[in-house]
Parts: sequence; structure tokens; C-alpha cells
Amino acid sequence: MSETPSSRVLIIGAGCVGTVTGYYLSLGGADVTFLVRTRRVEELKRPQLLYCYEDNTLKEYKDYKTVTGPEIGSKYDYIVVALDGTTLKDEANQELVKAIGEAARHTDTKIVLCSIFIDLQPWFVEAAGLSGEQVTNGHLDIHAYPPKRVTLPLPPQAPVDAAELLARADFAYSDKLEDAFSVDDMAPAAAQGFADLFNRCGVSRCVVKPAVEYAASINPLLPVFAACELLGWPKFRDLVDGNPGQGWPKSRDPVDGNPGEGWPHSRDPVEGNPGEGWPHSRNISGNSPGEVWSLAVAAAKEIQGLAIHGEPGRLAAGQTTEQSLATALAAWESQMLPLDLQQFNRFHHAVKLRSQGRAHLRICLAYGEAEGKKMAALKELLRRVDN
Repeated sequence: MSETPSSRVLIIGAGCVGTVTGYYLSLGGADVTFLVRTRRVEELKRPQLLYCYEDNTLKEYKDYKTVTGPEIGSKYDYIVVALDGTTLKDEANQELVKAIGEAARHTDTKIVLCSIFIDLQPWFVEAAGLSGEQVTNGHLDIHAYPPKRVTLPLPPQAPVDAAELLARADFAYSDKLEDAFSVDDMAPAAAQGFADLFNRCGVSRCVVKPAVEYAASINPLLPVFAACELLGWPKFRDLVDGNPGQGWPKSRDPVDGNPGEGWPHSRDPVEGNPGEGWPHSRNISGNSPGEVWSLAVAAAKEIQGLAIHGEPGRLAAGQTTEQSLATALAAWESQMLPLDLQQFNRFHHAVKLRSQGRAHLRICLAYGEAEGKKMAALKELLRRVDN
């Protein structure tokens, strides 16, 4: 009896999201190929070392191939686009979008857009010239980052050799949430097929979520990250009581650059050196914690209430309070330990994906204004982070 042939998956990009997604797919027997820039090929010739927070071990990932394009070919069952939304939509990548379209058009190839961005799927369908039934949105819920680019602090209870292992790793990841990967049902057959493929890994799971619920659960988080940037990334647990706590930044003089006791210590994203209280360029004078948090929650509720989020969003907006949102975020933070969630968020949302976050919020603002809503909180939050 012949074996079922392995599913062939092309992953566009071999950063945190692409590599960890590829690793999980490979665990289930998928034949994974990465499409990367020429400069990455040499780095990927050696096995990639992935540090797992759950068991404090390094996983060796070597079961993959690499290609550099520009032609993609029509030999893949799935193409996972592991680029953020602003990068994918950039003019410089339109040839790539067209190449994906040429490879997948009139075939059974399905596309998973592994990015958080409003209306990305319909834009991609049109730009690539594909059927809507071929393209769905996806999100890696595993928290992954490159330890060689950013050093996240470890709590006292972390294993004694964790820092040494992290220093050797190409990527680190924590799979603590209920789901490792999510896809929406904008293309139901494509989404379910990818979920089935991912779930062959046997160590975690991918779920299919209704598109409206998927969007309503993710989009309102963007104002939270914007507010955290203004406040120096306090611990979520310090938001619960509504009062500045040890993790909240105290007054900071933007001229002399003296960080207060509550400012976190991490890696300077510009110079690449450990510094106190980065980002140094952020002047947060006048942004009191309570006021900014109230503004963030009001903006989140405005986004939840957008028509694109339907009934789930409307219900969520009616139930969301400053206390309930802070409590949910604090529970997320506690669940992710020993990974420092807020320093992880700082790297991803204030450094790596900052442009995407701003663009995302502006699209939400435009949608609200088109519906005749004032969106006053979101507008003010954007004004502050843009300054």
C-alpha cells in the first residue's frame, strides 16, 4: 500500500513567523520550502536552532529546502505568505504578489496570508488575480522572536541555563496559548485544509474561526499596543488596579533622558545595545497612565463597534471596560511566563511591526469616519503616538 505523498508548502519569508510555522508543518510530514532573499540562503544552509520556552530545549530544524525565485512554479499545495501587511503591499513587492498569482492561478494551490491587516485578503485576491476561494487569512498565535536581535529579560524562576540556550538560538518561541495557529473562514475549504495539515504536527493545533470573530478579536488590540508605547510598556498586571504600580513608568525627563524606576531595561532597537528605558526618542511628557489607558480602551471599543466586526464586535464593545480588558491582558501576560510578554510586544509592535500598526489604526479610523462615527478616542491616540 503506497504512502500518501507529503503536502508541499512554500513559505514566503524565513523570519520568526515563517520559520516556526515551517517547523510545525514539518513535524507533521509536510515538505517545506522557503522562498527567501539571496543573502538568507547561506544562513539557512545550516540547521536552524529554535529555543522552546516550554521545555527549555533547543530544537534543530533542518527538514526544509530554499529557493530564491523570482519564478515560483505551480507545484505547491499551500503558499504561506509570512510577510507583514505593509511589506506585502509595498510597491517593491508587487512583482512577488504577481508571481504568487501566476503560480496559483487555475490550480488547486491555496494561499494563507499570515499577517494582521484589514482587508488584506480582498486586496491580495485582486492584486494576484486569484479566486477568493483560494486565499484565507492566518495568524501564528505562537509567540516567536529572534534572540540575536533582542534580549528579553528572564524571571528569577527561569531555568539556570535558559540564557545560554537563548544565546545560541536563531529563534525562540512559546506555545502556551490554546491555539498555535488561527485561520479565518473567508475561504472555508482552504482554511480547513490548512488546519488539517498543521494539526498533523501532533503537538499543537490550528483552528478555523469565523472571519468576523477573527477580526473582532485582533483589531482592537492595536490601540492597546499604541498606548503601551506611550507609557513605556508597563506590565499588564499593573493596569488591573487602575493605579500606577511598580511596572508603570514614572515621570521621565525627555531632555536629560533619566528613566524612572518603573522603566524596563531592554535592548536599544536602534543601536543594538542594552540601554535603560528605551525607546529613547519617545517623549511621553504629559501622558498620565490613567488617562492614556482610558483613551486606549475607548479607542478599542470604537474599533470593536465598526461594521466590519458585525454582531460579535458590537457585543464586545458593550462589554469591554477598562477593568475587564486590563484583567484579560494580565491573564495573557501571566500565562506566557517565563516569556516576558510586554518586552516581546515592545519588540514586535514598537520596532518590528510599528509601521504596520500605525497603518492598521489609520484604516480603522477611515472605516469609522466612513460610517459617520467621530472616532474621537482613536483619533487622539493616533495624534499622540504620531507626535
